[in-house]
Amino acid sequence: MSSRPSTTLDASPSPLTERAGWLSLIAVTLGALMPGLATTILAVANGDIASDLKIGLGDLQWITSAYLLGLTGTLVLAGKLGDRFGRRRVFLIGIAGFGLTSLLAGFVTPVVLIVALRALQGVFGGFLTTNALSLLRANFPEHRLPTAIGIFNSVQGLSIAAGPILGGLIVQYLGWRGTMFVNVPVAIVCLAWGWCCSGRCGSRPPAASTTPARSCSSSPSRRSCTR
Repeated sequence: MSSRPSTTLDASPSPLTERAGWLSLIAVTLGALMPGLATTILAVANGDIASDLKIGLGDLQWITSAYLLGLTGTLVLAGKLGDRFGRRRVFLIGIAGFGLTSLLAGFVTPVVLIVALRALQGVFGGFLTTNALSLLRANFPEHRLPTAIGIFNSVQGLSIAAGPILGGLIVQYLGWRGTMFVNVPVAIVCLAWGWCCSGRCGSRPPAASTTPARSCSSSPSRRSCTR
């Protein structure tokens, strides 16, 4: 009588899976820094913007509100696009678009163009915000996911709180256009990092099997399986 060896799935993720998860956390956290900073960093530059562009309070409000409208108005759509075309792809598109619109907004002068670019900046920020946590869920096992989300949320809160301070320093030394340009190097680094680790990130490691192992025995007279 011969018996087949029973097989079970290992519950602990491999070192490669763990490393890929932390690599994805760095890329996602860097990318999600930009929408948080853009929400508050421009608030301290309103005086310089009004003085440089010769605009009033109404135009200043549009520059701020256009970004928030674009951001909040595309959260649901960004999630649908992530489900349809892939969260990593939509996330990287959001990074590239956010960096490009920030660069253009720092160069243009007409208020209409600045408002339009800020609205597009908010749209791409929605792509980042919605798909960031989904990427973390896809790349971390269950026992590591709370730690990853805690780090991500802590960095997000820090970026929002540090926005006015960083904005004040940038406006003092670089002018209000520097608050737009600051997103460009962050976008380049995050895009390169996300592209480099894309081959190792993007799918959740398989969950451990809860089904008991099944062993079978065979003989010339009978064949039986036990759990």
